[in-house]
Amino acid sequence: MINLLLHRKTNDSFKFIADNWKLNDLIVVTPNPGTADLVRNNFDKLGKSVSSITISKFMKDELNELLPDDVLENYKGKSEILFLLGAVWKNLHNEDDYIAFKRAFNILTEFRSYSVEESVLETVLENYDEELAHGVLWLNRFMENLSIVDEHKSYFLLAEILRAGDLPPSYKSEKNIVFYGFDFLTASQIDLLKALGLRSTIIIPFFKDVYEKSVAVDWVNWFDEHNLKILDIVQDKQIVKDYKILEFAKNYLATELDSFEDIGTVDSIVLANRGLTREVVQEVPLANFHYKVSIDIFSEKFEQIKNSIYLFVKNKSVETINLQAEVKNILDLSIKENDFRAIKVVLLLLKKLNDWDDLSEKHKIINSYDLEIIFESLFLDLPRTNLTTLDSRSTEKKIMSLMDLDSIKKQKVIWAMSSDHSGFMGVGGNFSDSVEKYLGAIGPIRRADLDLLIAQSRFNEFLEDNDVVFMIQKGLLKEKAQLSKIFEGLSLVPSENKLQMNQTKKVISLDKRKEEISYLSASRLQKYKDCPLKYYVSYIEKIEPRVKLPSQIDVLELGSMEHKIIEEYFKATSGWDESSYELTVNNIFQQKVGSQNIVMSEKILVELFSYTKQTIQNLVLIKEKLNLDFYFEHSFNSNPYGVGFTGSIDLYAKNENLNLIIDFKRSDRLFNSYTKMEERESIQLWFYFSRLKELGKIDVTKSNLLGYINLSDFSTSRLLTNDKFLEKHLKDLLGIPYIKCLEDFDELVEEYQESEKLLIERLQIDNEFKAKPFNKSVCDFCSIKNVCERG
Repeated sequence: MINLLLHRKTNDSFKFIADNWKLNDLIVVTPNPGTADLVRNNFDKLGKSVSSITISKFMKDELNELLPDDVLENYKGKSEILFLLGAVWKNLHNEDDYIAFKRAFNILTEFRSYSVEESVLETVLENYDEELAHGVLWLNRFMENLSIVDEHKSYFLLAEILRAGDLPPSYKSEKNIVFYGFDFLTASQIDLLKALGLRSTIIIPFFKDVYEKSVAVDWVNWFDEHNLKILDIVQDKQIVKDYKILEFAKNYLATELDSFEDIGTVDSIVLANRGLTREVVQEVPLANFHYKVSIDIFSEKFEQIKNSIYLFVKNKSVETINLQAEVKNILDLSIKENDFRAIKVVLLLLKKLNDWDDLSEKHKIINSYDLEIIFESLFLDLPRTNLTTLDSRSTEKKIMSLMDLDSIKKQKVIWAMSSDHSGFMGVGGNFSDSVEKYLGAIGPIRRADLDLLIAQSRFNEFLEDNDVVFMIQKGLLKEKAQLSKIFEGLSLVPSENKLQMNQTKKVISLDKRKEEISYLSASRLQKYKDCPLKYYVSYIEKIEPRVKLPSQIDVLELGSMEHKIIEEYFKATSGWDESSYELTVNNIFQQKVGSQNIVMSEKILVELFSYTKQTIQNLVLIKEKLNLDFYFEHSFNSNPYGVGFTGSIDLYAKNENLNLIIDFKRSDRLFNSYTKMEERESIQLWFYFSRLKELGKIDVTKSNLLGYINLSDFSTSRLLTNDKFLEKHLKDLLGIPYIKCLEDFDELVEEYQESEKLLIERLQIDNEFKAKPFNKSVCDFCSIKNVCERG
């Protein structure tokens, strides 16, 4: 029998379970170790002891008891399945397209939670691209033919055995099992619970108000009515209280916490984020609060070794034996330097390479597809650990997240939320309407609305059980619809804020004057396009409201240093050379910083290395593979409209058949979508292209490539070309997705030149220079926004 235990407060369900079932015969199954600890603690407070395990442990125990050894041997985790299917995809499917494989793999994993039957999969895949659907079906057939047991298959196998009833004598079939803390159960998990409920007593605590608002597709409504008992244990009503609320300005949460007068009496600080991270914990400037966050201590070494291997392979194909030798060299170096994290990663990598080599004769050669599979599988196998405070002053006071609300009882709590926190986000599915309609007929659909209802009920219980003070960023309750809905009905009493953030603003007032335009650069024209007032203040009045401190290097100077490092490296070296690179960086750093008393000079040096290394390595690949001549800071002068054009291009490169224009940026803010580039929100590249075309340096009939390189993250760089072959070649060479071929490239150039001419004509007759920004984002980074008449 399945017992749906409807409660208003989780403690009521724990007490009801303790009073009605023998706890020494009871198992509580939870989604994760944290919830298992919570269950044990809550029963301890009742003076009771209970066995609380994760669903992973529960499944492992059940599988070992009920499945024969030959079936258990075929059980594989996600890392193993990804590794195996990736190998057979390459060998039998004759494709090296990793993105195509990963899409098929993800869809297969998602749909197997509903059914492992091929007929079901075929029907739902009718809503997908034929080639993709074929790949998914092919992977599923391979798993079934090899009798591979994944997580979802294990649920269905257990359910079949339990329904058949042919159970070993040692198996205790009449159990008392509580499934606690699950916001969602998949179709395969629901099926298992139904099978368990034929002989055992299944108890599922659930919020009554959420159950009453649930709909047919929600998992809580997928149990058979004839084997379901509803136990309503709600008797009391929610207590209505007033809650103190303090509002703070954006980015001032730490200051607000630090100035809170009663901080000494606070037991816990809840940060409104779905789980603690190192970043959100750092917002709390208080040393005597205990916290625990998960941390991936191997990711840095993993990325370093991964980049080193990709550089060795250089997007070509290499013999596996040569790659294994290179990995062993990295291992020797790691051992010599006592780099234990690197040693762990390299040892796992060697094992993966050996396993990959053993799978097929075709794996004697390694290419980029092989590396993608190997490294993703390796990353899944890396150990995980936790970070906690080791401060000797740490007490029982804690920093917690929204995931910990159930464990906070009878405490004085600060509930803090800024726009940087995730808040109560519903997860929900990502299916199309047609797919969701079909899946909803065979299993439960995860709905964001149900997740939010569960979150709201937990939140209300937390408020009732504790003395809570809210600290919320100004305007957040109005801006976020989900948040305002969860706070709906609460009595919030504004509290006097000791931190006064009143601002006065003095608007800039200028008597505009006209000035003859003798020359224009890309940046001058861009600034006028962005906002005429911004152009006027910068280039006619020459007002710069920034304060430059002699002890600091600003972002413009940093960018200039990084440009110089790239240029000087290629002047001195043709290919990639680590020692030459390090010498170049240190020389530029010394020239700029030298013996000056520059603040955070070590941090500057770290950025110089991290922002230039990957770019230089990839430029070396481009230069060698495309046989290009490089020209840095390539200057030009032209005069097409009676106005002089001047400027210099960060990198202009060419060969007999190709022209390349590159601009280096420290972030992708100006080019984070192709729309911004194609619709010429940012005109810089089109400006440069037009000038070189006017000067006869570019032939539009040849292949052309222009784009932005993001120094902080090369993978987000964006390039445009008029050559389809070049697009594919560079994607394979560089391993970045953002390279796009424009069939109407020539038309876009002509359109730009027409719009440029109109923009210049508008500038020449403008005598008002009003604050008319091109779009809202222009104001976000404007140096005069605090004194602008627009506000």
